[in-house]
Amino acid sequence: MKDSKPRIERLFMEKKKLLNELLEMTMKQTRWIEERNWTRLHNAINAKQDRIDKIDSLDHLIRKTIALENKNQGIEGQEVELMDKDIKHIAEKIMEIEQNNINEIRNAMKTLKDELKEVQLKKRVNSTYYKKQKARDSGKHIDKYK
Repeated sequence: MKDSKPRIERLFMEKKKLLNELLEMTMKQTRWIEERNWTRLHNAINAKQDRIDKIDSLDHLIRKTIALENKNQGIEGQEVELMDKDIKHIAEKIMEIEQNNINEIRNAMKTLKDELKEVQLKKRVNSTYYKKQKARDSGKHIDKYK
């Protein structure tokens, strides 16, 4: 079946294209995490999920096509491994960057929690101080101009 070899190649090329888009989006996420642009980060995560879903459906189609070809003895395992090598390399890059992004988000969340605790502490101190001052000063104002 000569027709299915080009089909498998097309499927692998489409998967490679989607993985490259995923890699690009993951690198942009790093920048948005550094800039603390949570809206863009959220949108990128949704767009990445769309790409991941497409990759999953392509994987399913690739497995079916390879199984059919193996049944008909039309494609060799070495050919599939060669086509899959680039894809694995891109996926490894994505996973490495994604792990760094996760660590950065955790650090950002920790920093944000610390900042919130500091603001709450200052708020408590200020409210306590002003309550005491207000209680002390109430009713003691004298109108000097009369």
